[in-house]
Amino acid sequence: MPGLQVAPTVADCSPSAKLVYLVLSEDAPMTHAQLRSRTALSSTTLRSALDPLEEIGLVETRPAEDARSRVYVLAEG
Repeated sequence: MPGLQVAPTVADCSPSAKLVYLVLSEDAPMTHAQLRSRTALSSTTLRSALDPLEEIGLVETRPAEDARSRVYVLAEG
């Protein structure tokens, strides 16, 4: 997408991680299942996209309304 701007720290990430970051920037919080649905990524690919985003501090997990699950949000700051 020409002209699309992402955070400099996201620029070096995989295309899948960029997609997840952009989806979360538009519609967070989201569960793993919601992210899979919105991105059409497999569970494995989604996990591989989320891991580096969490490692560099761009994405955080938080408890969902249902205490058994978690939601993903963009980190504040």
